Amino acid sequence: MFANISFIIKMVPLLLKMKIKMKFETASDFQIRKAIIKNFAVPFCALMFTLGTSNNVYSQTLEEAREMIKAGNYSAAKDAFSVLIKKNANRADVNKWYGEALYETGNYAEAEKYLKFAANKRIQGAYLYLGKLYQKQYEFEKAVTNLEKYQTFLKKDPEQSLVVDTIIEQCEMGLRGISRIEKVQIVDSLIVDKNKFFQYYKLSQETGKLIDYKLLGVADPGELAVGFESQRGDQRVFAMKNGNSGMDLFKSTKLHGDSWSEPVIFPEGINSAANENFPFVLTDGLTIYYSSDSYPTLGGYDLYVSKFNSSNDTYFTPERLSMPFNSPFNDYLYAIDEENNVGWFASDRYQPEDKVVIYLFIPGPEEKEYYNELTPEQSIRFAKISSIFETWPENANYDSLLHSIYQAENTANDKKGEFIFVINDKIIYYNYDDFESKEALEQFKKYFSANNQLTDTNKELEELRLKWTKSNNKEKESLKSKILQLESRKSNLDEQVPELEVQARNTEINFLKKK
Repeated sequence: MFANISFIIKMVPLLLKMKIKMKFETASDFQIRKAIIKNFAVPFCALMFTLGTSNNVYSQTLEEAREMIKAGNYSAAKDAFSVLIKKNANRADVNKWYGEALYETGNYAEAEKYLKFAANKRIQGAYLYLGKLYQKQYEFEKAVTNLEKYQTFLKKDPEQSLVVDTIIEQCEMGLRGISRIEKVQIVDSLIVDKNKFFQYYKLSQETGKLIDYKLLGVADPGELAVGFESQRGDQRVFAMKNGNSGMDLFKSTKLHGDSWSEPVIFPEGINSAANENFPFVLTDGLTIYYSSDSYPTLGGYDLYVSKFNSSNDTYFTPERLSMPFNSPFNDYLYAIDEENNVGWFASDRYQPEDKVVIYLFIPGPEEKEYYNELTPEQSIRFAKISSIFETWPENANYDSLLHSIYQAENTANDKKGEFIFVINDKIIYYNYDDFESKEALEQFKKYFSANNQLTDTNKELEELRLKWTKSNNKEKESLKSKILQLESRKSNLDEQVPELEVQARNTEINFLKKK
């Protein structure tokens, strides 16, 4: 379009000067001008109108993208601004919006460039997002600097200033924490669905077991929660809603048969005005690990440990675990299998909203060991757990340990059956023969197959993405199409699997009700 406009602009004076020979060879000046208007000016005006309309559409697109930001639809906003930024690379506000969308979708490294550009132009919101971004990247000094700059704009907004004060305090806590990183050998890591992550903790029978809250017979907490049952099967610890104080930890004792006592809130020292969740008790029955988002935290849920004080029936002041167990993200469910001398904890650090990463580690000695004389870059890498192999001693080999854990898992599965499928609070199926509805069985088989495909697809995707990061440009190009195909397959399966699961469960429940 722009080429046509340029051509017409150049042609008009040229034609006037030449008085257009050929078809207008004997025409008067008046006739020449008339012909020019008819043959060139009208199309020119039409093109100019089109250009104006195009600009108007562009403005509307920019406004729509801003509305996506306001509505919290950051994924769509990211896609929109990725196009808009190309035409407005020098607009500070567009850089800020794009950086915000990138941050909110977890693209921290990419967001930095655009937020820094906007901050250099003194766009106040850019300082806030740069501060939060540096916090997530463990660059706490930079975070505080930007957050304090943002606060200079908040003299008339004390409420928002208090929010920023909280983030600054988290960053200052991070500064202290990153100078004292605990030595821990991370053996393995696994990215799994957040809503069932506890199923991947392979605790021995001598340790106890983790329980889905649906099987506890207590009120739905309204959010992700996991209970713990002691190795003797006589004590349960779990989180419940407790009025205005959020989630608190409760315990229950087994009575006769399958009945349990009414939940009793934990003694003073554990629960707070915020949320406590994801409890785990060591075999001594006294030491409890749990997560809390009680102010102040490093970010979201932090992991804590406390011990029962039998002299006055309270708990000692809880101790926050060190980095790398805690992070500026949510950290969940620290559990130790003393029988096999392994532990697990989960975190949503650098994960999509519906995923967590589970770390398998070797518990350290009672007297904690900490890294000494690390460079700032090394401190960040160990705190982030950028590489599990960096945490291993020289010549370490964990093959036999991993084999024993997963072999135990397979043995347990052989005893129970082919799968675990929760029908309701009281009914769990382990084999295909457990289904009473043929229709539900066929639906379950489709679900089971699709779920296995999803697991395989996720694994293959992770391997290809890792391979892509280590490849040259030519290799990356060949991997790109495979990754895109797998992402498309994953997207379809992500929709199908939960629908098939619900369908099979509801069909079986309806069949049982009619019996």
